[in-house]
Amino acid sequence: MYILIDMSVKDTIRIVQFDTEGTLLHETITSGTTVALLQVLDMSLKEASRTITDVRGMAVLVGIGSFTSTRIAVTVVNAIVYANQICARATTAADHADLPNIARLLIEARPGQYISATYSGVPRIGNISQH
Repeated sequence: MYILIDMSVKDTIRIVQFDTEGTLLHETITSGTTVALLQVLDMSLKEASRTITDVRGMAVLVGIGSFTSTRIAVTVVNAIVYANQICARATTAADHADLPNIARLLIEARPGQYISATYSGVPRIGNISQH
């Protein structure tokens, strides 16, 4: 089973569980900030009667959404991937709905490869008048 994390919509966490064929198994969409990501992931797995050890790979939607949401989603996934020696891939808005393709990419991926965040714009950190 694979997981896609989508935090591209402000204050919304979307967790999609799918199989090796890209068939949707379970989807959780809830309001919440980035600090709730691990809780929502745990809840989503429990709703589907699964645990983190059932996960064989994870994908994160990057390139859209806030800088912080993207960064946290990528960091959480990379930590889970490292701890469980599973595969990871980044996906973009163009292909995030193509679960069969994401499943294929995860099947082809090797454990030990991590995701780098891609952002929709430059971060606005510090004095905004300088940007």
